[in-house]
Amino acid sequence: MITVASWNVLHRVHAENYAEEVAARWPHESRRIAAVTAKLAARAEDVIALQEVSGDQLASLRAALPDGTVHALRYPRVPAIRRGEPGLRDVTEHLVVLARGRTVAGQAFDGDPGKGYLAVRTDAALVVSTHVGFGAASTAQLARLAEVARGTGGPALLLGDFNAGRATVAAALGPEFVIAALPGDARPTRPGARTPHIDHVIAFGIEVSTAAVEDAGGLSDHNLVTAAAGPRVALRPAVPPDVEAVAELRAVVLRTDLERLGRYDEQRVRRRLRDAFTPAHTWIIEVEGAFAGCVSLRPSGDAVWLEHFYLAPHVQGRGIGTSVLRDLLRRCDRDGTRVRLNVLRGSPARRLYERHGFTLETEDPIDVYLVREPG
Repeated sequence: MITVASWNVLHRVHAENYAEEVAARWPHESRRIAAVTAKLAARAEDVIALQEVSGDQLASLRAALPDGTVHALRYPRVPAIRRGEPGLRDVTEHLVVLARGRTVAGQAFDGDPGKGYLAVRTDAALVVSTHVGFGAASTAQLARLAEVARGTGGPALLLGDFNAGRATVAAALGPEFVIAALPGDARPTRPGARTPHIDHVIAFGIEVSTAAVEDAGGLSDHNLVTAAAGPRVALRPAVPPDVEAVAELRAVVLRTDLERLGRYDEQRVRRRLRDAFTPAHTWIIEVEGAFAGCVSLRPSGDAVWLEHFYLAPHVQGRGIGTSVLRDLLRRCDRDGTRVRLNVLRGSPARRLYERHGFTLETEDPIDVYLVREPG
């Protein structure tokens, strides 16, 4: 499972040239840039695609976000200032992808130096941030995007401002591409436009969920579009008969780390799970309707303990663990609940938890104890 968002953040020169309301609402561009960066830094999606990113906005993102997560394509065209003062040191314009991955392709479209695409390879899919032109030019541009997606040899997601409605884009791309549907009452992605929904999440070779539109709070003339893609993942309450499947999974998942620490015992690793298994506080993770893992939230004193979070090896590396963890932490944030957990020393899982706000509380020769305050 991979969670995504797309947002045209509105280059200040375009805002001034077209007298967008955003320019009047935010007379000091540096403050709007800081607010956009803060909003993006607080988001939890695996991938965020951005369009109309100024050089100043790009610099702000790079200063605020982890190294290696900000990918950018600079357009050859520099926006012409026709009216107003943009208040920018760097007026260049960029496409951006915020994600852990590597840039594999990107270019301005032929004959349109201010529109283009940027492709980044992530663990789950190729992700493409794009800004497509209007009218006749869009036909060739959409055909190019289809070529990029088909050439990956795997799943791809096209995210961006397509300057056209769902039916028009779908007809140009072809039946292999699925545009995430919006609820009937979704707010416009481009308020005030003749075609209100011009920003899309488009899937190739991967399932995509219903999209949602999130209010940008006046920071841009576009709202954010969010969606999730990947296999169908569900959590169901555990029942007592699940204990043996969970015990076997624990033995498989922990074996490498326990052997590294000299503490693997094939009987004890299963027995400890059986002794601690509490169905009332445990969920079974199912992928496409089949058992794929488990996770527990056990109340204890001033916090809950996140425990027994195991995923079967065949579903690891697909964003499923991140998606499940994010959903559980949102519940805890909503309830104002502190979360504690422990991981084996040297476990790569520690990095996942730290990316989601966990910090070191204490450690011993075997375990590292982390805590996360409600957001």
